[in-house]
Amino acid sequence: MRFRWSHLGRSLRALLTITRFSSTVVLTLAILVLRGFFSQQFVDKSTRRICRRVLRILRLEVDIKGDFPRSPTVVVSNHISWLDPLVLVSQIDLTVVAKAEVSTWPIIGWITRKSNVVFVDRNRARTLTHALPDLLQVLRSNRSVAFFPEGTTSQGDSVLPFRSSLFECAIASGSPIVPVALIYHGNDEPAHPYAFIGEHTFLQSLLKIARSGGGRVQLIILPRIDPSFSSNRSDLAAASYQRISSALQQNCSVIDTAL
Repeated sequence: MRFRWSHLGRSLRALLTITRFSSTVVLTLAILVLRGFFSQQFVDKSTRRICRRVLRILRLEVDIKGDFPRSPTVVVSNHISWLDPLVLVSQIDLTVVAKAEVSTWPIIGWITRKSNVVFVDRNRARTLTHALPDLLQVLRSNRSVAFFPEGTTSQGDSVLPFRSSLFECAIASGSPIVPVALIYHGNDEPAHPYAFIGEHTFLQSLLKIARSGGGRVQLIILPRIDPSFSSNRSDLAAASYQRISSALQQNCSVIDTAL
């Protein structure tokens, strides 16, 4: 009987979460439809608030360590979940690079297409080349960009090899690179429910998160890499990988010890 009550509680919690999530999606759609009537500053502020609201609805607390520079930067991060961009945008105004597949998702795809997201197909070198002018335009307009150089998601306990192509935008614009480490924790599960891996769809992942007891994500802003470090994008990718990987090892070991 105890298990049944627990199961019922999770189901009701998921229903409430999905309902609140859906209402926020409707609000987002309204703002994007009417964005032509608002200033960019208003849209950015509203987007940041919406991202924070979504994270609160999903009971995901952001534990931030460090500060983002005020000048336009190239933010690079390890990639674990579809929530990663929301975590970043909840803290800083930036344009996110996303895989082309996201643009085909129901509703979410339309939202991302209207949100100035830059899409790339990492299996096609040509789309990466075409993305570079868009990223340079964003950086030169005094706005930061963010991408996930692993090119795919992982469980988050280690960092997959970085692809160097998009680091070219930092070289061409002379913008500093800010490596960021993301570490997720679940409140009531040994393994957190946020990793978006395998054959799970977006809706399956959302339902899994909605049924969970929530959690927190550590957002660790690491020392920036100045443009003078190297004019070779492979060097920049390697340096970013090293800093993010070290941050994961150090913080995960602290967590394991505490447990």
